[in-house]
Order: sequence, then structure tokens, then C-alpha cells
Amino acid sequence: MSRTVSLRWALNLRSGTSCEERVDEGGFPLMGASGMIGRAARCNTMAGSAIIGRVGTVGAVSLAHTNCWASDNTIVATAGPTLYPTYMYYLLVGARLSELASKTAQPLLTAGAIGAQRFPVPSLAEQHRAAAFLDDRTSSLDALMGKRKAQLELLRLKRFSAVRDLLLRGHHGAKTKKTGLAWLPEIPADWDLVPLRYLTVCLDGKRVPLSSSERSDRQGPYPYYGASRVVDHVDDYLFDEPLVLLGEDGAQLGNPNLEVSFYVEGKAWVNNHAHVLRPAGINGRFLTEVLNVFDRNLYMSGATREKITQDEMNRILVPVPPASQQEELVHRILAARSQHVKLENALRSQMHLLGERRQALITAVVTGQFDVSTADGRNVTEGVSA
Repeated sequence: MSRTVSLRWALNLRSGTSCEERVDEGGFPLMGASGMIGRAARCNTMAGSAIIGRVGTVGAVSLAHTNCWASDNTIVATAGPTLYPTYMYYLLVGARLSELASKTAQPLLTAGAIGAQRFPVPSLAEQHRAAAFLDDRTSSLDALMGKRKAQLELLRLKRFSAVRDLLLRGHHGAKTKKTGLAWLPEIPADWDLVPLRYLTVCLDGKRVPLSSSERSDRQGPYPYYGASRVVDHVDDYLFDEPLVLLGEDGAQLGNPNLEVSFYVEGKAWVNNHAHVLRPAGINGRFLTEVLNVFDRNLYMSGATREKITQDEMNRILVPVPPASQQEELVHRILAARSQHVKLENALRSQMHLLGERRQALITAVVTGQFDVSTADGRNVTEGVSA
């Protein structure tokens, strides 16, 4: 028999705390909203606790298998005497906590919102049985999602490799000349190698950052760009012309297989984390592709945070083909990108389907809609091939 109770009576909830003592090796896992983000010298959370994303990846749930440090971006849940810790984890996953977050520019989840949720709590013996069932069934779904994630990463690598290959090869059969650059050792003889300052007009002085609260009050149709993507939409714009954006700072700069440059047409707002460049004498789309594959390490500075300063940006050496070849290369690059994007979207769709089936199964079990004693759950991956 199960009795339905508010979660505040079945588990203990508290906020995580900021970690002041990080270590490079050893120590304890440092847990953020979406999982492990580093190592901590001390722990503030015991094994068996559930770590819940409070801000950032709101509502994400992970189970602490060892003692750890839960950061201030999390809420920590520990099981009361009526809850088995692993079942508590599934109960929280089944609660779809992301749907409880505040509807603001920066969604926030509170312990009060979690505690107010009501769920049936079966006997400890039934909880053990349900947790074992879910461990078994979700492991197959997790394995499939892991395989899809690996395939997606491989496709992303191939996409960047395809762009580099087109730049390296230029035109088939063309005479080449040395560049002195490790990432682009030679280019066709009729290409030039030009510092970025001579190919663009920098419009960084027109950027205006808006805080999350300011953006919350100014929601609208115009994309608001940060270092690596559109992070919001606002009610006004700063630019209305073809532009190339280049991330100025952020962790993505250190990963050569993440995009840091974007071609923007139309009305947009850009904050102070992306350089704003007006192409002058070069195809903007071509320049965007080059800025996504050049060796960023040659131009990055910053001891604790990767950064490309305006001075360093201006020194970036850009391979410049004749104008007609730029258009042709853009066409070939976009055609190759289109094929990769189709495959990537298909994989993302499969991952989404697997995630939804995992979520639906867990929710059905913890709400009592799915009787684990009579069902085998063999169809949870039906329709998704290995």
C-alpha cells in the first residue's frame, strides 16, 4: 500500500553552498546544476543525496554516489526514514522539476516548490523493487543515448574537419605557397594571408550589455547575442546589417570543435562578450567559416578565463582567396555543412525520443501508473534502433 504525501515530509531539502576551496586533483566531486564541474578540498554533502539544479540546468537531478560538495547553484535532497535513496532519486526525476521553475529570464527552482509536490510513497520493499526495475530499464536507454552522443560528437568533428579540408586544399591542382601557420601550412598561390584588421571594421564600441533582469523587462523579437549563441530576445536592436561575430571570451574558445563565430543578418543586439565585425573586402560568410577553424591558441590570453582581446583579434591571419573563389568555397562549405546538420538533427531527435521515454517510464513508476511487479518494460526502446 502507498500513501500520498508532500515531498517536504518525505525528504529534507537545503541549498548548496559556494565552494571556496577547489583542487586540481583528489578531494571530492564538486557538483553543479548539471553534474560534476570540478573537485573540492572538502565535502558538504553525503553519499546517497540527490543534487538538483537550482539555476542554470534547472531541475536536473543527479545521485551522489560518494561524499561531495554541492555548489550554490543546487538544492540538496536527502531521504527521510520512509524513502530509499535510489528511489528518492527516481521520484525527483519523475516529478519533472524543470516545470516548477519560475517563468523569468533566469528560471529559478526553490525548495518550497519541490516540497509542495505530492507523490505516493510505497513501502521500502516496494521502493527497492521499483528502483531495481528502473535501474535495469534506464541503463539500456542510457547506453543508447551514450552511443548517440558519441556519434553526434564524431559528426561535429567531421563537420569542422570538412571546413579545414576545403581551406587546406583550396582549388584542386592549384600551385601553393607556405604560410608558416601550423593549422594552415599552405594556401593556393593566388590567395593572400591578411591580418583581420584590414578586412573588417570593428564595431565593438556600439555593443551594450544588458543584465538578466533588464532583459526580463525588455522581452521582444530581436536576438540578443552573447559570446557563443543567442542568449535571449529583447525589444530593440543595436545593429541592422550583415555582420560577423567572434566570441571574445568564454570556455568555448578553448575547444577547437565548438563554433565561436556567427554570421548575422538583420536586426540584432550584441553584448560585450562578442566582437562585432563589419566585413570590408571579404565575403562575410567565408570569414565566419575561417574564424571557426583557425588556431585560437595563437591569439588567446587570460590566466583564468580564455579571451581574445581586440588587439589580438586584429592580428589574426586570414587566408583570402579571390572574390569568386570565396563564393564558391562558401557554397561548398555550406553544402557539406547541410549534410552534416541533417545527420546531427536526426541523432538529436533520437536522443530526445530516448530521453522522453526514459522520463515517461520513471514518471509512470513513481506515480503508481506502472506496476513493476507485472510489467517487464521491454518496449521502452521500441522504435529506436541501436
